[in-house]
Amino acid sequence: ALIGFMLAAPLSIININSLLIGYGLYSPMGVYWCLLAIGVFLPLILTNKGVYCECICPFGCAQDLLKLAGGAKYTPQKRLHTTLRWGQRSIALAAILTALLFRNPAQLDYEVFGTFFTLTGTIFQFALLGAVLIASLFLLRPWCNFLCPMRAISDYICMLRSWGKITRKKQT
Repeated sequence: ALIGFMLAAPLSIININSLLIGYGLYSPMGVYWCLLAIGVFLPLILTNKGVYCECICPFGCAQDLLKLAGGAKYTPQKRLHTTLRWGQRSIALAAILTALLFRNPAQLDYEVFGTFFTLTGTIFQFALLGAVLIASLFLLRPWCNFLCPMRAISDYICMLRSWGKITRKKQT
């Protein structure tokens, strides 16, 4: 609740893009986001287990509350689930590459966190938020599982970590 309603400052694709471009520490909340990123990604890098999506993200909690209201139990079949997760990763990668190309962290922002907690965003973000909230009544965490760029970035970090382990084993 503190992160969601009071700060309205999640770890988001815009923050990650700002750090990658080099703008991160120059914004008023830059130090906060850097500390949040370190607190989220360092355990992920060291242990291969993320804590942000499951334990910290307030929008995930909101989806869980809607799950209780709607009795969401449906999870897609494994093949569809895998396809949707790769779609999630592709969209996040496109957002990062577009931000780097145009040197604009918010060039391809599609996140609904701010739209939900501060009621600000584009028409597209409000439409996406409405679809996600309705889907949350039937699906288990649809935003987190199939659209959230932070989960995709966590997946990429885990993939890089695994790739690094394989590379080190081949060298020895």
